[in-house]
Amino acid sequence: SKCCRASIDEVFKDAKAVGIDGIVLTNHYTEGYADNGDYLELAKRYVAEYRYAEECAKKAQMRIFFGIEVTMELEGFPHILIYGVRPDFILEHPAIFNYGQEKLYTVVKNAGGVVVQAHPFRKNINLLFDLKYLDGIELNCHPLYEGTHFEELTKIALENNKILNI
Repeated sequence: SKCCRASIDEVFKDAKAVGIDGIVLTNHYTEGYADNGDYLELAKRYVAEYRYAEECAKKAQMRIFFGIEVTMELEGFPHILIYGVRPDFILEHPAIFNYGQEKLYTVVKNAGGVVVQAHPFRKNINLLFDLKYLDGIELNCHPLYEGTHFEELTKIALENNKILNI
Protein backbone atom coordinates (compact mmCIF):
# COMPACT_ATOMS: atom_id res chain seq x y z
CA SER A 1 0.00 0.00 0.00
CA LYS A 2 1.04 3.62 -0.25
CA CYS A 3 1.95 3.78 3.45
CA CYS A 4 4.25 0.75 3.41
CA ARG A 5 7.88 1.61 3.99
CA ALA A 6 9.46 -1.87 3.71
CA SER A 7 9.72 -4.30 0.83
CA ILE A 8 8.24 -7.76 1.28
CA ASP A 9 11.78 -9.16 1.29
CA GLU A 10 12.66 -6.85 4.20
CA VAL A 11 9.51 -7.89 6.04
CA PHE A 12 10.43 -11.56 5.75
CA LYS A 13 14.05 -10.90 6.74
CA ASP A 14 12.99 -8.95 9.84
CA ALA A 15 10.36 -11.52 10.77
CA LYS A 16 12.87 -14.36 10.55
CA ALA A 17 15.36 -12.39 12.66
CA VAL A 18 12.92 -12.36 15.58
CA GLY A 19 11.75 -15.96 15.14
CA ILE A 20 8.52 -15.43 13.23
CA ASP A 21 7.92 -18.05 10.52
CA GLY A 22 4.93 -16.52 8.76
CA ILE A 23 2.92 -13.34 8.21
CA VAL A 24 -0.54 -12.26 7.17
CA LEU A 25 -0.26 -9.71 4.38
CA THR A 26 -2.93 -7.02 4.84
CA ASN A 27 -2.29 -4.19 2.43
CA HIS A 28 -4.71 -1.28 2.38
CA TYR A 29 -7.67 -1.72 0.06
CA THR A 30 -9.46 1.56 -0.48
CA GLU A 31 -11.70 3.10 -3.10
CA GLY A 32 -9.15 5.87 -3.63
CA TYR A 33 -6.66 3.35 -5.07
CA ALA A 34 -9.00 2.42 -7.94
CA ASP A 35 -8.08 3.99 -11.27
CA ASN A 36 -11.16 5.63 -12.80
CA GLY A 37 -13.42 3.68 -10.44
CA ASP A 38 -12.33 0.32 -11.89
CA TYR A 39 -12.74 -1.77 -8.75
CA LEU A 40 -12.18 -5.11 -10.45
CA GLU A 41 -8.82 -3.91 -11.80
CA LEU A 42 -7.94 -2.76 -8.27
CA ALA A 43 -8.83 -6.21 -6.93
CA LYS A 44 -6.71 -7.89 -9.61
CA ARG A 45 -3.71 -5.69 -8.70
CA TYR A 46 -4.23 -6.52 -5.03
CA VAL A 47 -4.20 -10.25 -5.73
CA ALA A 48 -1.17 -9.89 -8.03
CA GLU A 49 0.74 -8.18 -5.19
CA TYR A 50 -0.16 -11.07 -2.90
CA ARG A 51 0.97 -13.63 -5.51
CA TYR A 52 4.31 -11.81 -5.76
CA ALA A 53 4.61 -11.93 -1.96
CA GLU A 54 3.88 -15.69 -2.08
CA GLU A 55 6.88 -16.14 -4.40
CA CYS A 56 9.05 -14.13 -2.02
CA ALA A 57 7.78 -16.20 0.92
CA LYS A 58 8.84 -19.43 -0.81
CA LYS A 59 12.34 -18.05 -1.40
CA ALA A 60 12.55 -16.91 2.22
CA GLN A 61 11.14 -20.23 3.46
CA MET A 62 8.35 -18.37 5.23
CA ARG A 63 4.61 -18.84 5.39
CA ILE A 64 2.25 -16.16 4.13
CA PHE A 65 -1.49 -15.78 4.50
CA PHE A 66 -3.89 -13.53 2.60
CA GLY A 67 -5.61 -10.66 4.37
CA ILE A 68 -7.16 -7.29 3.58
CA GLU A 69 -7.27 -3.93 5.36
CA VAL A 70 -10.37 -2.31 3.92
CA THR A 71 -10.99 1.41 4.33
CA MET A 72 -14.76 1.49 4.66
CA GLU A 73 -16.70 4.34 3.08
CA LEU A 74 -18.67 4.79 6.31
CA GLU A 75 -18.64 7.87 8.51
CA GLY A 76 -15.16 8.09 9.95
CA PHE A 77 -13.68 5.69 7.38
CA PRO A 78 -12.83 2.83 9.76
CA HIS A 79 -10.16 0.38 8.70
CA ILE A 80 -11.37 -3.20 8.83
CA LEU A 81 -9.01 -6.17 8.81
CA ILE A 82 -10.24 -9.32 7.11
CA TYR A 83 -8.45 -12.58 7.86
CA GLY A 84 -9.10 -16.16 6.76
CA VAL A 85 -10.43 -15.54 3.26
CA ARG A 86 -8.79 -16.66 0.02
CA PRO A 87 -7.46 -14.25 -2.63
CA ASP A 88 -10.46 -14.87 -4.90
CA PHE A 89 -12.65 -13.29 -2.19
CA ILE A 90 -11.57 -9.78 -3.18
CA LEU A 91 -12.18 -10.59 -6.86
CA GLU A 92 -15.74 -11.58 -5.94
CA HIS A 93 -16.20 -8.43 -3.83
CA PRO A 94 -14.09 -5.71 -5.52
CA ALA A 95 -16.23 -2.87 -4.12
CA ILE A 96 -16.25 -4.22 -0.55
CA PHE A 97 -15.37 -0.77 0.83
CA ASN A 98 -18.88 0.34 -0.16
CA TYR A 99 -20.62 -2.39 1.82
CA GLY A 100 -22.43 -1.61 5.03
CA GLN A 101 -21.41 -3.26 8.28
CA GLU A 102 -23.90 -6.11 8.15
CA LYS A 103 -23.23 -6.98 4.51
CA LEU A 104 -19.46 -6.90 5.00
CA TYR A 105 -19.69 -9.14 8.04
CA THR A 106 -22.03 -11.57 6.29
CA VAL A 107 -19.92 -12.00 3.14
CA VAL A 108 -16.71 -12.42 5.17
CA LYS A 109 -18.29 -14.97 7.53
CA ASN A 110 -19.78 -16.87 4.56
CA ALA A 111 -16.26 -17.06 3.11
CA GLY A 112 -14.89 -18.47 6.38
CA GLY A 113 -13.16 -15.29 7.51
CA VAL A 114 -13.08 -12.99 10.51
CA VAL A 115 -13.64 -9.23 10.80
CA VAL A 116 -11.47 -7.05 13.05
CA GLN A 117 -11.60 -3.27 13.40
CA ALA A 118 -8.07 -1.98 12.98
CA HIS A 119 -6.61 0.50 15.48
CA PRO A 120 -9.70 2.07 17.03
CA PHE A 121 -9.02 5.19 19.11
CA ARG A 122 -6.10 6.16 16.86
CA LYS A 123 -6.38 9.88 16.26
CA ASN A 124 -9.53 9.87 18.43
CA ILE A 125 -11.46 7.56 16.10
CA ASN A 126 -13.80 5.41 18.16
CA LEU A 127 -15.01 1.91 17.54
CA LEU A 128 -17.12 2.71 14.50
CA PHE A 129 -18.44 -0.74 13.82
CA ASP A 130 -21.32 -2.17 15.81
CA LEU A 131 -19.65 -4.87 17.92
CA LYS A 132 -22.11 -7.50 16.68
CA TYR A 133 -20.41 -7.15 13.26
CA LEU A 134 -16.89 -7.62 14.63
CA ASP A 135 -15.00 -10.74 15.63
CA GLY A 136 -12.15 -8.72 17.09
CA ILE A 137 -10.45 -5.42 17.82
CA GLU A 138 -6.85 -4.48 17.01
CA LEU A 139 -4.61 -2.60 19.39
CA ASN A 140 -3.12 0.57 17.96
CA CYS A 141 0.40 -0.61 17.20
CA HIS A 142 1.68 1.82 14.57
CA PRO A 143 4.94 3.55 15.54
CA LEU A 144 3.74 6.93 14.25
CA TYR A 145 0.87 7.10 16.74
CA GLU A 146 0.99 7.29 20.50
CA GLY A 147 -0.72 4.86 22.82
CA THR A 148 -2.16 1.43 22.31
CA HIS A 149 -5.27 1.98 24.45
CA PHE A 150 -4.43 -1.49 25.76
CA GLU A 151 -6.51 -1.35 28.95
CA GLU A 152 -9.58 0.16 27.33
CA LEU A 153 -9.58 -2.18 24.31
CA THR A 154 -8.80 -5.25 26.41
CA LYS A 155 -11.81 -4.48 28.63
CA ILE A 156 -14.09 -4.03 25.60
CA ALA A 157 -12.82 -7.25 24.00
CA LEU A 158 -13.23 -9.31 27.17
CA GLU A 159 -16.68 -7.93 27.98
CA ASN A 160 -17.90 -8.64 24.43
CA ASN A 161 -16.12 -11.95 23.77
CA LYS A 162 -13.99 -10.48 20.97
CA ILE A 163 -10.52 -11.35 19.73
CA LEU A 164 -7.90 -8.80 20.77
CA ASN A 165 -5.56 -8.49 17.79
CA ILE A 166 -2.14 -7.40 18.99
